[in-house]
Amino acid sequence: MKTLRTIDELNWALGVYSNIIKFGQKSILIENSKECLIILEEFEEYEKCHDLFEVLKTEEKDPQI
Repeated sequence: MKTLRTIDELNWALGVYSNIIKFGQKSILIENSKECLIILEEFEEYEKCHDLFEVLKTEEKDPQI
């Protein structure tokens, strides 16, 4: 694993991830989801990327939530 990201960035991404998984589309941090995905992918947190992707995919299918 070769990354230029810091552990602080990973901790930030994990906080965003947790909030989005907990609150889904109603999360106040949903706008940070793309940056969160990028950081999680760089740290090879693929299961978390998949979880986040599923929440975001739900948004695209059902935007009236």
